[in-house]
Amino acid sequence: MKIEFHFGIPDKHHYACRLLRKAARGGMKTWVLCDTGSVRWLDVQLWEMAPTDFVTHCTESASTTLQRYSSVLLATQMDAAAIQSQGRNLLVNMSESARLPDYFEQFNRVIELVSTDETDRHWARQRWKQYLGAGHLCEATRKETQEGN
Repeated sequence: MKIEFHFGIPDKHHYACRLLRKAARGGMKTWVLCDTGSVRWLDVQLWEMAPTDFVTHCTESASTTLQRYSSVLLATQMDAAAIQSQGRNLLVNMSESARLPDYFEQFNRVIELVSTDETDRHWARQRWKQYLGAGHLCEATRKETQEGN
């Protein structure tokens, strides 16, 4: 499995909104792993996008039916059964931890979002090493100069 690291992101939240819009347009079913504050912020921002940019989404507290039909699930934790039953194929990891996401291997694709913050970069380097140690290919993409795209 290839793990994509998007490094140098000045604002992970705004970047995530654009990434999620692109993934939804491409038919991806995405699980976003992040902290509680980020879940709340992304939930509001995804509702406030232009009508032509709207991304169907919900949080982990939504009913299983709503989760199944939403292209994006915003969550603070992973659930193996939900990943399988909802057919989620993309994991976007925004968590600020050196720990690898639980059940990440159940996804077809993993994207790690890494800000310009030195602590966030340190944790990302730790995850990179762990992914490599588990036999996964890691690919780095610098995003700071591409932020307007």
